[in-house]
This record gives sequence, structure tokens and C-alpha cells, in this order.
Amino acid sequence: MVLRDPGVAWALWDAADALGDHEAAGRALAAFTTLADRYDEDFHLFGHTPGDLLGLCPGAAGVLAVADALDRHARLPAAAALAARLRARLLDRLPDALAGPWPGGLLTGAPGGLSALLTAGGASRDWLPCLGLRRRGSLGWTLMIVKGFEGYLARLGVTDPGAPSAEALSALQRAHLERVPYDNIDIQLGRPPGIEPELSARRFAAGRGGYCFHLNGGFAALLEALGYDVTRHAGGVHHEPDGRGAGGNHLALTVRVGGEAWFVDAGLGDGPYEPLPLRAGTYRQGPFTYRMEPSATDPGGWIFHNDPGSSFPVMEFAGRPVSMADFADEHLRLSTAPDSPFLNAFAALRRDAKGIDLLRGRVLTRIDAAGRAERTLDTPQEWFTALTDVFGRNLDGIDADDRSLLWDRVTRAHEKWLADRSRS
Repeated sequence: MVLRDPGVAWALWDAADALGDHEAAGRALAAFTTLADRYDEDFHLFGHTPGDLLGLCPGAAGVLAVADALDRHARLPAAAALAARLRARLLDRLPDALAGPWPGGLLTGAPGGLSALLTAGGASRDWLPCLGLRRRGSLGWTLMIVKGFEGYLARLGVTDPGAPSAEALSALQRAHLERVPYDNIDIQLGRPPGIEPELSARRFAAGRGGYCFHLNGGFAALLEALGYDVTRHAGGVHHEPDGRGAGGNHLALTVRVGGEAWFVDAGLGDGPYEPLPLRAGTYRQGPFTYRMEPSATDPGGWIFHNDPGSSFPVMEFAGRPVSMADFADEHLRLSTAPDSPFLNAFAALRRDAKGIDLLRGRVLTRIDAAGRAERTLDTPQEWFTALTDVFGRNLDGIDADDRSLLWDRVTRAHEKWLADRSRS
């Protein structure tokens, strides 16, 4: 495929990707890569006015907007490289163009050129649907569901996710925390699942849970499919109040929507029930209090202070965007290393509007405005019933041998915990 208009490549890729036509999507990306590799500003950008050369249609700003969209949504290296070139060109030439006569208007005027430049630099993307550069609207949701997220959304109890908004984002996080538990069942069984978002989405649709790399990895993919602007960050969970650093034992998310950035997390277990504004401050949700502050050592990074009664006090995440591949080594360590807490102790957590359910070993705890209520589960039937009834965990894939192994592991750990507590 040979093309001169990069917008054609975007339109083909966007439609093919939504319909799950991987062959057509690949052809569109290959065509754009060929164009990007051979892109010559003096040839492809032609005309005499600033609008011709620098505007959205047909100038450098329009090509930048398309390249930036393919970089963000298709992760295409050639698109990232071309976007960087065009950003540099606009930064170099816009000052002189703005000093002269340049009519207003989005497509050929200065507003379009400036908007594309700011957006490629990280500003709000909410205006892009008017250019067809982000899937939105009822057709978009229908196409997205065809792609394979229908089971995931059904697990969340969501029939109509709506257009991207702060309110819809909050509703999605609430549903995720209520219906998809944080648990390490498969790690305890010695068969840790991979952290590929597509796999996590299928597992959630089948009634399973996971830990942060699964939960936030799958949730990020769902949000992106729904049109949200999601960034993944390396985080570090700390068990001391003064702990700091983003060592990578946690996947954190930020989402931009409606011109504002949010800290979004479905993978902390006992973290916030709803997204928190990415602004310094203290936030109250039900009986729990959280605090956000900018990182003192990492520009663009943030420190999340959990409620004082939670399982950990601090999580810091770096400002730099990362990909799921950056967590592969840490996932391997946390799910297989003999000293990993995920291998040595069982945990399941579920959050709702009023509190937190926690199963650690054989102790089932409810934390809410009334305080902490604990009880020990003395039989396998009680324990497995709690997993299904309290945490909503589907156990169809757990056979009799698995159940015996899990109960034995949990009981040994529980007895060791009782012995250690009696000696302290």
C-alpha cells in the first residue's frame, strides 16, 4: 500500500483495530511506516500560507496529530519518530508565523497548529474526536465490545460505559474494586498467570482475580479501549511510613480526562475506592483518608499515602511512562521467588463503598466505619465459601487437588503465624 495522506493510514488502522482485523491493521501500520521513513517536509508539506504549511489541514500540525495518535494507540515506533520531527519543526517555525498575518480557525489557523503541538506534548486530548483521532460515541462502544471486552464489562456489571468522563471513570473503578478481587490464588498454586493485558481481561471475564500487574494492566487496556488517555508508571509499595522510591513492585496508572489528571488504581487491594485528583491534598472516601503529594526526588512523580489502618502506608510512582514489558522481571520475582510474600502468604481483598474485606491466611476481616471485625475460618468449606461469597472469586478451575494444596499451605502458614505471635 502506497499513500501520501497519513490520515488514511489512521482511518484504516482505527477501523481494522476496532473490528479485530489484525491483517488489515498491520497493512495500515506498514503503509504509515513507509510514509514516515520517507517523509520529506519540503515535498509533503506544500503551499504558500502558514495554514498550508503548519496548520491542521493540510500542514505539519495535522500530520503531527495523526503520528501522535498512532504512537499512543498503536505504539508504532515510526509514528513516534515522525511526531518528534514535526514537533521540532512547529516549535521552530510557529513563532515567525504567529508574528505575521495568519487567519484564525481550527483547521487552517493558528489555534489548530498550537492545539496539535500542545496535545503531542501531553496536554488534554479531549478535542481530538472532532478530527476522528479517538474512538468515541455509540458506534465506538459497539466496535469495542466486538473486540472481546464484553465479558470483562459484564463482570463489572457495566452495560453502557458511556463516553469518557471523570464520572464514568469513577464508576468503572468502583465496579472493578467491588467485583474483581485482589488475590494470589494462582501464585499459591504454583502456576502464576502472565501479565499480558489481553490475558488478564479474559481471566477477569471468567471470574478470576489477580494482583497489581494483572488488575491495573487489564484495567488500563479496558480504559484505553473506551477512549481514555492512560499512562502506566512504575511504582513502589512501602511498608514503612518513610519509605520512598518507585522500585517497580507496583504498576500505577494515571488517566487524563476532562482536562484533569487522576490517580487511578484497581490493584492496591485496600487503596482508594475512586480515582484521586493528581493534586496535592487530603481526600476522604467513606471511613478512609488518603493523601497525595508530589515526589521530592522524581519530577512528575507522586506519593500516595494510604489510610493509617491499611496494609501498607505509602506507594510512590515515577513520572516517566512505562509499558507492561517493564514489569516482566519483577512479576517473575514476585510470583516465583522463595522469599516473595505472594508465595509465602495468602491474601484476598475486596473494596466497596463502606469498607474493605480482607482474607489473610485463615483470618477473615471486615474493616469499615465500625472498626475491625475478625474471625478465623476453621474449615475448608468456610474458607472456600468466603472466597466465592465475599470476594466473588470463581473457583471452577480449582479442582479437589488444588483445594487440598491451598488449604494445606494456608493452614501451615496460619499455624506458623500463631506460633510466632505467641512468642512475641
